[in-house]
Amino acid sequence: MDCVDDLLENDIAKLMTLVRQEELAAPTTEVKGGAFEGTFTGPFGGGYGEGVSEGIDELEWVVQKDKPTYDEIFYTLSPVNGKVSGAMAKREMVKSKLPNNVLGKIWKLADVDGDGFLDDDEFALANHLIKICLITWCLHPREFSSSHTRSLSDPLSPRPHALMP
Repeated sequence: MDCVDDLLENDIAKLMTLVRQEELAAPTTEVKGGAFEGTFTGPFGGGYGEGVSEGIDELEWVVQKDKPTYDEIFYTLSPVNGKVSGAMAKREMVKSKLPNNVLGKIWKLADVDGDGFLDDDEFALANHLIKICLITWCLHPREFSSSHTRSLSDPLSPRPHALMP
């Protein structure tokens, strides 16, 4: 019985990883080159203008439409010299219930000048990225589990975008 348990817990997971590697290495039957090369880029590409690419070709900053809402929150945090500390911003960001590793990536993207503080624009950007992650999380909650808690029986599960672990 122990052999069967070991097979199910370890060998099958390893086998699935090898199957996936073979699938990726297999030649594709897709036609490449010619007149239609690159037709899935630009506004007709998959995911164009969605998620982190939202507003990619708009003149106005994509965060701007929600900035008044984010500014209200920002000013309740009592900024000093136009900035809130990392600790104050963290208290607000953790309310999203996103995992710390995701919030850490959001912080790295939002703290544009790398000073450990957020001004109103950086705070708005952080909140916009949180909003994107929450929308994605609602669609794919399993993707936010850490690699340590992810099931060994599903080593091939996709990850929607770079902010996720």
